[in-house]
Amino acid sequence: MENSRISCRRRLLQPRPKIAAGETEAGIEAEIEARERVVSMGATQTNAGPHIRAEAEQFLRLGLIYSTGETVPADMVTAHKWFNIAGMRGSREAIRHRCEIAREMSSDQIAAAQREARVWLTRH
Repeated sequence: MENSRISCRRRLLQPRPKIAAGETEAGIEAEIEARERVVSMGATQTNAGPHIRAEAEQFLRLGLIYSTGETVPADMVTAHKWFNIAGMRGSREAIRHRCEIAREMSSDQIAAAQREARVWLTRH
């Protein structure tokens, strides 16, 4: 069971095809669009567009590292936190990855990841 989870997480590092239309995917797309509007509004006001995109990419990489467990012990709560932060910075890919690993997590783990993301965001 554990090996199949690890191989599933490693697939997150591979290029992903576009999400097919459907109820769940429509919800993800709506969330992505809403976050992009927020990020673009913030980038317009602060002229930090390229900086925000660079941060999103770094946070996405952290999420991938923690979700695969290749260079650090796998930690889905921490991976979810970094994917969440990257998504808030405008990374569509991070939102998709976050939704994918959330399917493997309990509601308590997801709540913990969201708390950790909020704490990180208030400190930075």
